Amino acid sequence: MVEQEAWRAAIDWVESEHLSYEENKFAEEADDAKTAGEWSGRIGMYLRRAEVLGIENPLGRQAVAKAATTCVAYLESMFRVHGSVPSPGFTSGEHKGDFTIEWDENIEAETHGSA
Repeated sequence: MVEQEAWRAAIDWVESEHLSYEENKFAEEADDAKTAGEWSGRIGMYLRRAEVLGIENPLGRQAVAKAATTCVAYLESMFRVHGSVPSPGFTSGEHKGDFTIEWDENIEAETHGSA
């Protein structure tokens, strides 16, 4: 099962990067402070680096992996600061349980400049 092997390799890399590098580099409190907006800048930086280098380049692939690791660290911080998220397995506009989400279909269109 090549797909499962790739999934496991990705998860293993993110976990190793988080435990051996990122967790030591950034204190938990500093990470939680980033929930105010700094996270997206770090994630975007890695994704731009990957775009410039290309994923055929090992450093471009590393940048994608670091972006994923940063997303997971952001999620971890978000759980600590703001609590859990709706159950997985639904589209981003759906919800289940105690979460009330008001979704405006026009927000997506406005964000991307289309009507």
